[in-house]
Amino acid sequence: MKEKFVSILTIIAAIAAISIASAASAAAQPRPQPVKAIKNVRHGSVTGTIRWSKTYGIIPMGPGHSQAAPSPCGQFYVAATVPSTGTGVVWSSGMTLSPYYDPNYYVCNYIIPSVPLHTPLYLIAGLGGVLLLPKMSEDSYYLTDAWIGGNYNKPPRGTSRTFTGSQSINLTPENPKAVVNFEMIYARRDNPK
Repeated sequence: MKEKFVSILTIIAAIAAISIASAASAAAQPRPQPVKAIKNVRHGSVTGTIRWSKTYGIIPMGPGHSQAAPSPCGQFYVAATVPSTGTGVVWSSGMTLSPYYDPNYYVCNYIIPSVPLHTPLYLIAGLGGVLLLPKMSEDSYYLTDAWIGGNYNKPPRGTSRTFTGSQSINLTPENPKAVVNFEMIYARRDNPK
């Protein structure tokens, strides 16, 4: 009986020691701090895609060429512009063809890595270069000429290639990222869908 009593006391002592050690360990842990906004963030980023129907074909290597461009995304851009002037502030530095196969669309991924915070901006997509902004290229090679492949590779008369998906953004330290997707379509320039 005495041995049983000693065993029970030993178990109780061990449990008490473990409890005291656990309490001491918990007290030594730093308390979680409330989540605060990141104060040192100076720029945000915008990512997304530009897609177009495979029936529209791929842009040629250049005006008058009969071969598709080796990089179908190379002539596209996305720019963050100042709404009042249309002047480009930042733009995508390069686009890559999406590694994920879509049976109906060509898809280009883009990133604009250094978008200023607390700045109202308007995101647009286009073909050609950003140096003309706020104007866009009027080159028929981009807008109305037939592209390579596809069974609907030339916009109908009175329409041209244009983009849907343009939108306003204003990034903050609390929300420093945005996703904006575009689609190239055929539409009248004065009435895009």
